[in-house]
Amino acid sequence: MKIPALLFLLIPLSVNLSGQSAGVLKVSSPSGDWNLNVAWLSGFQKNYLEKIYFESVTVPNELINGKEYQQYFYRSGTNPLLFINRNRKATLFFRNMQFENLVLQYDTFMDDVVYSDFSKMVNGGFPQIALNKDIVKGFNLYFDYDSMLFRHFTFSGKYAEIMKDGFYELAYDGKTKFLIKHRSKIYNKEGLDKYAYSPEKYIFKGESWVKLTSGKKFLQIFGEREKEINDLMTRLKIKIPKATKSQIAEILKYYDSERNSSK
Repeated sequence: MKIPALLFLLIPLSVNLSGQSAGVLKVSSPSGDWNLNVAWLSGFQKNYLEKIYFESVTVPNELINGKEYQQYFYRSGTNPLLFINRNRKATLFFRNMQFENLVLQYDTFMDDVVYSDFSKMVNGGFPQIALNKDIVKGFNLYFDYDSMLFRHFTFSGKYAEIMKDGFYELAYDGKTKFLIKHRSKIYNKEGLDKYAYSPEKYIFKGESWVKLTSGKKFLQIFGEREKEINDLMTRLKIKIPKATKSQIAEILKYYDSERNSSK
């Protein structure tokens, strides 16, 4: 008799064997009585539940596309992995697919997206893979109090001289755009390489990218509305370049909304 897998899951692992042969469960059904080996049932339940679990958490093999990631900074005392000590979940946009609930790190020095493969163990640990940048469109990192949306950008013409191709956080995406390049600079101290976190901010308006280095340069982006934006920043007590990501995004959103309403 063929028994549905769901029925096996509903039969408890611990059964009362009183009146039964040891290790055998007598089951009654409308089509008749039959005996069921309890040890076999326990093994079936365990294997079936493991199968369901691994199908839900295992990433398809096509994701494992890249090179082994070596933690080159292990003697440094500094770490170029972005916010390494903060818990996060991640989504990856890979070719035309989307993967959820991954463990991803971002190397701010190498511009690598690092995936931890928990489907196998190598030398007592889980391998890490620097994913192939050519087929990773972007990724999202979700922290307790913040979300970061990274996309892969390529630049041409004069902007290729000031902005390198790679992963940028898309901090605001309106008619104007706000990108953050999370990067680390290397320096040597006492014979050891150190990595200093040094993010760069860029604003896109019209057809131009502008690197955000000072309040003056930021205000120049807004042209004839420079005074209006400066007054807004004064009211909100926002100062460049110390302004937070959300503060800059708030200014750009205001600028875009007012520009739209004036048309």
